Amino acid sequence: MDIAIQICNGLQAAHDKDIIHRDIKPANIFLTREGVAKILDFGLAKLVASQAVEDKEGAGESPVTHPPTGKGQAPSEKNEAHPARLQADLTRTGTTAGTAAYMSPEQVRKEKLDARTDLFSFGLVLYEMVAGRRAFDGETIAEVNDAILSQTPAPAHDLNYSVPRKLDVVIKKALERDRSRRYQSVAEMREDIERVRKELQPARRRARRWLAAAGLLFVLAAAFWFYQSYRNRVTLFDTDTIVLADISNQTGDPALDDALNAALRYGLERTPYLNVLAIDKVSGTLRLLNLLPDTRVTPEIAGQISLRTNSKMVIASSIADAGNRFRIELDAIDGQSGTTVALLREDAASRNEIVHVLGDLAAQLRRKLGEPSSSLERFNKPLEEATSSSLDALQAGREGYKHHIAGDVRGAIPYYQHAIELDPDFGLAYQAIAAANDSRGEHQLALGALRRAYELRNRMTEPTRFRAECRYYESVTGEIEKACLVALQAVQTFPRDAVAHTNLASYLGKLGQPDRAADEAREAARLLPSPYSYYDLVFRSITADRLNEAKAAFDAADARNFDSADLRVHRALLAFLKHDKAAMEEQWSWAVGKPDADRFLSQRAQVECYYGHFRNSHLLWQQAIDMATKAGTIPWYGIFWSVQEAEVGNSERARSLTAQALKSLQNRHDQIYLALAFARAGNVEQAKKLADALDQEYPLDTAIQYYYLPTIRAAIKLIENVPASAVEILRPALKYDLAYPDSFQSLYPAYIRGLAYLQMGDGQQAAADFQKLLDHPGLVGRDVHGALSHLQLARARKMMGDEAASRKSYEDFLTLWKDADADIPIYQQAKAEYAKLTRP
Repeated sequence: MDIAIQICNGLQAAHDKDIIHRDIKPANIFLTREGVAKILDFGLAKLVASQAVEDKEGAGESPVTHPPTGKGQAPSEKNEAHPARLQADLTRTGTTAGTAAYMSPEQVRKEKLDARTDLFSFGLVLYEMVAGRRAFDGETIAEVNDAILSQTPAPAHDLNYSVPRKLDVVIKKALERDRSRRYQSVAEMREDIERVRKELQPARRRARRWLAAAGLLFVLAAAFWFYQSYRNRVTLFDTDTIVLADISNQTGDPALDDALNAALRYGLERTPYLNVLAIDKVSGTLRLLNLLPDTRVTPEIAGQISLRTNSKMVIASSIADAGNRFRIELDAIDGQSGTTVALLREDAASRNEIVHVLGDLAAQLRRKLGEPSSSLERFNKPLEEATSSSLDALQAGREGYKHHIAGDVRGAIPYYQHAIELDPDFGLAYQAIAAANDSRGEHQLALGALRRAYELRNRMTEPTRFRAECRYYESVTGEIEKACLVALQAVQTFPRDAVAHTNLASYLGKLGQPDRAADEAREAARLLPSPYSYYDLVFRSITADRLNEAKAAFDAADARNFDSADLRVHRALLAFLKHDKAAMEEQWSWAVGKPDADRFLSQRAQVECYYGHFRNSHLLWQQAIDMATKAGTIPWYGIFWSVQEAEVGNSERARSLTAQALKSLQNRHDQIYLALAFARAGNVEQAKKLADALDQEYPLDTAIQYYYLPTIRAAIKLIENVPASAVEILRPALKYDLAYPDSFQSLYPAYIRGLAYLQMGDGQQAAADFQKLLDHPGLVGRDVHGALSHLQLARARKMMGDEAASRKSYEDFLTLWKDADADIPIYQQAKAEYAKLTRP
């Protein structure tokens, strides 16, 4: 409520100056370290208003139908090389549902805007603040727009029982589609929010109860009753975290240590109501307490962790012998005061009943902690069915996990295998062994385990069931659309699950929605800060062309002392996109002598290719290949290199490289890349052979059927000189042009489509596709066809008869290749074409 009122005050200040923001959304509202809410991007909104309002309102169009910042960047960043296109870029129609989700109905209908558009957008933000999800969502802009114009979101109270009904009334009025029925001013909306906030204060609620009493005796009795109820009542909110102490095992059976710790964590994490402090955060806090990361978390240490992390509660547990039975206790302790708020005890008749009883106690505890009955019923699968009834299997799985997170993947696998031997229906163990084998490059073994985990998905907790389904659709069938739907359901069900947000970010990126992917990666990093989550956030921000956000993520990672080879690789990529050669060299120097040095060498080789230095690139590629081979891996660098050679016209060199690569194919990603390399090098027979094999083996794979194969087969049609067929083949790929799948990416479908239009003599259509690559440098990265797009755009503009624009594009390309190797065929062609164009 405090933040909402601060936002009201900021909007009021803007509206008092006749400034309409037009793009109120969570990404434009920042919380400072001091807790002050700041609304960003007013300057750019004002710029857009002053430059474009008259023209667009005269045409009946909203001044801003896309976020004023394009993709969340300052204007000097994305458009620094094209100042003349600044206004066009800022007012271009939105391309993702992530942006469209905060538009007002009048923005969707492209009507004239006034200050009430900000109130609708703020209503959407307020809804998301309290409900934990967007009011309007969809897979496409059209779906989101339709929802805004025709649907009514579920009351926030139905999604979050702590939301007051009167706040729902405020949100409903802010989201009136008819502006005349909406709040007419920020002041009016702020007044209603203030009223709700005041009524939430406990003192006010108690005063009303007392004043309603009939006499002094009733007042005293009611006050006593209320005090007792309040003292014994536990209420948890979305932001409240729970610290889980290690179980106190008094039985002498060591298998009950880690086995029950794991089972209890699964038992408490199976519901979205509880927010158990993540293991990574526990380890990090132990370090702050000057304790080793593997220190046993006693209730006393858990209390210290709770104080450090401002957690609501500590859950302590114990198991002891009780004659021939086992006595299990769960103790919920206030995280700040240390007082017990709930104590549960139950006996298990035998060792085989322990997991079941522990699950029952966890369910009882959830009820005492205020979890609604509907949630208890939905997420209350018997714990032995959601994990394993075998304590020894749970213990083995836990030992494997310890090795796994310590980086000893090879050492983890025998434990996972033993867990499966002890319980062949232990679905979580199959998931774990799949992840371990995948990280070792044993992809077929991983796929077998994923199939079995999918078969056992109903013997898992809900979060792990979602993950099993996602991994099955992603890796076994390749149905990314289905994986994305499951991940979306997981995020909606468990909004605090960082893994679910990370998975959703990955699938959105593979489906060509980079903005939404970046938003999900940001949420994952907020929920679970780690080197990986920040690496993913940086990567998603770059591919969404939100370079300032990527830089901010790097700064945040530095502040947390996060560092990794993955982060360094993307630091170098960001430096390349920012044309910061010194920063690139810094990362490359850091990698010398490191285990991942070959990755940085290949990155340097790509940069050399991008600028036309193919002789230097050849040396670096070879060094990277030699280094990787010496380390026991056979990299894909040779295949990638062959594609670069083919693109610049070095066909003989490309054919030689592809012939070598064919002898050492490792996996389907090599096969996909090699098929493209053969097609671009002119070896139609081999390209068709590999493409047909992929088609037959992966009939359901989204990326293969709608991105890779259309691109490969269209490239074949270019060699066969039937460009119209190439355009038709690429039609299904239009939806996925901005995708970032696992093999070749970089808007390759758009590049091949542009070449097809050039072959057809359609300069205008060709120019649109090449411009698409130039508009998305973060997606294209260092691939040589990114540089070549300047040349191809020059040819398209010449075909259109725009010689001035054509000259400019030729000059852009020749500037990039100012000291390129003189013998590269496409470079020689470009110089000759430019000379002819500029000849008096």
